[in-house]
Amino acid sequence: MIDVSVLVISYNHEKFIEECLESVLRQKTDFSFEILIHDDASSDRTQNIIKRYQLQYPGVIKTVLQKENQFKKGRTHPDEFLFPLIKGKYVCIIEGDDCWCDEYKLQKQFEAMEVQKGCSICVHKTQSIDSEGRKLNQVLGERVFLEGVIPRLDIFKIYFQQNEWVFQTGSYFMRSEIFLDRPCFWSEFYVGDLPMVLWFVHNGDFYFIDEIMSCYRRFSEGSATNLNREKEYAVQKAETNARGLIAFNEYTLKIYWAYLRHITSFYIYQYYSATKEIISDEYFLIAKNELSVKEKVTAKLKYTTVGYKLRNLREDFYKKKIKKD
Repeated sequence: MIDVSVLVISYNHEKFIEECLESVLRQKTDFSFEILIHDDASSDRTQNIIKRYQLQYPGVIKTVLQKENQFKKGRTHPDEFLFPLIKGKYVCIIEGDDCWCDEYKLQKQFEAMEVQKGCSICVHKTQSIDSEGRKLNQVLGERVFLEGVIPRLDIFKIYFQQNEWVFQTGSYFMRSEIFLDRPCFWSEFYVGDLPMVLWFVHNGDFYFIDEIMSCYRRFSEGSATNLNREKEYAVQKAETNARGLIAFNEYTLKIYWAYLRHITSFYIYQYYSATKEIISDEYFLIAKNELSVKEKVTAKLKYTTVGYKLRNLREDFYKKKIKKD
C-alpha cells in the first residue's frame, strides 16, 4: 500500500534534478511513498539523470518522459500526465529545480493530516534560494499565520484580497481524492497554482506547520518568475486568470465573490488594456465600477513598452533586495 505519491515536475533541470530527487529519497517515514516524475521533453541531460535514478530505485520511481514538449502544445498542467500512476492517499508536488530541506517533512505532514480531518491540505514555510543554492532574504509563510488550522476564509482574505502568495507549491501535502477530482474551471487557468489554491480552500481548511522544510529556487532559467518578464506570457496569464476566476465564481454559486471581486476585476481590466478585448460584458462592467482611477491607469500602463520596462526594473530591484550580502 502506498500512502504518499510525490510528483516531480521537471524541464531542463539538469543542474538541479539530482539534488531534488535526493532530498525526496532521504525522507524518513514509517509509511511507504512513491516518486512519480514527469519530464516535458528536456533538451539537456535531465532525462538521462532521471533514467539512472529509475534504474537504481525501480520499486519507488515511475516516470512519464515526453519526447515532444507538451507545454508548447498548450497542455500547461504537467501534473495531469501522472494521474494514472497515483496510488497514494496523499499527494505532494515538487519542481525539479527545488528541493526539500527537512528529512522528516513527509512524516510531519502525514501525521498532521491524519489528525486534522477537516483540512484539505497541509503547508509549511519555504526558504527561497538562488540558482547556486544560496539562501535569499525571503521565507515564504514567515510571520503570517500561527501554527495550526487556518480557516479557509482567512486564506481567501490574504491570497485574494491582500494579493499575497503565502505558501509555495513545494510545501503542499494534499488529500489525493481532492487533488484528482479536478472541476471544470481548472482548465481555464494557464498554470495550476491558482486553481489548486482555490479548489483546496473550497474543500477545507489549511493546516500550517511553522517550520522551513523546503527550498524554492528563484530566478533560474525557465522559471515562472522569468517567464513573467515576457509580455505574451503575462497577457495570457492575465486572460486565463480572469476566465478561471469567473468560472470558479460561477461554479461555487458566487459564495466567495466578496473575496474575489477585486482581483478578478484587475485581471479583466489588465487583459482589456493589453488587447481591447472584453472577456465578459457582465464582469467587465463590474470591473469598471470596482477599480479606482489609479488602478485603471496602472493596468493600462502595464503592457506598454514603458510600462514593461518599469515592471522589469522593479523586478531587478526586488532581486537585489532579497539577495543576502
